[in-house]
Amino acid sequence: SVLDHCMYCGMSLGRVGLDFRGLLAPLFEECVLDLFSRNLATAVENFHTVLDQHRCEALPSIATAAKTNTSGDDLTPPYSLMEHTPLAAFVNGILTGFNELRHCAPSSLRSTLAQLIEKALEEISASLMRYNATRMLRDSEATLFMSLCKAFLEVACPYLINCYGRVYPGGPTLIRPASFSGPLLEFVS
Repeated sequence: SVLDHCMYCGMSLGRVGLDFRGLLAPLFEECVLDLFSRNLATAVENFHTVLDQHRCEALPSIATAAKTNTSGDDLTPPYSLMEHTPLAAFVNGILTGFNELRHCAPSSLRSTLAQLIEKALEEISASLMRYNATRMLRDSEATLFMSLCKAFLEVACPYLINCYGRVYPGGPTLIRPASFSGPLLEFVS
C-alpha cells in the first residue's frame, strides 16, 4: 500500500536524518476517516432509496445454512438478511466500508468510527420509525415490516457490531445499542 511505501521511504531517509514518518499518520487518518464516512453515507442513502421503493411482500423463505456458527469466527452475512432487501443493501454498504478500512485501520480512530457507525444505525432506526408512521400498511404488510424491524435489531445490528470488532478488537464495546434501538425496540415489542 501507499502507507507501507511511504514508511519504508521515511525509514530509509531516517538514516541520513530525514525521517518524516511521524508526519504521515495525520494525513492517512484524515483520508481513512473521510473514506469510511463516505461509505457509511452511501450505505444509509442506499438504504433510504431501497426502502422507498420497497414493497412489503412475502418472499420465498431463505433456507438457513446447515451449519450454525456460534463461535463468532464466521463473518458470513446472515442469510436472513436476504429476505429484507433494504437491510441487505445497508449491510452490504457497511461491509464495503469495513473491507476498505481493514487495510489501514488507525487505532486513534477507533472511537470516532464507532460513533459514526452508531450514528448510521440511529439514522436507519429513525427511518424505519418514519416509514411506519407515514405509510398505511395492510395487516400482511405490517407483519412483514415488523419482521424487517426485528431483523434490523436482532440480526443486522449485532452482525455489524461483531464485524467492527474484527477490524478493531474491543471496538464493539464502544457502540451502544441503546442509543439507536430504543424507540424501534418499543415498537417491535
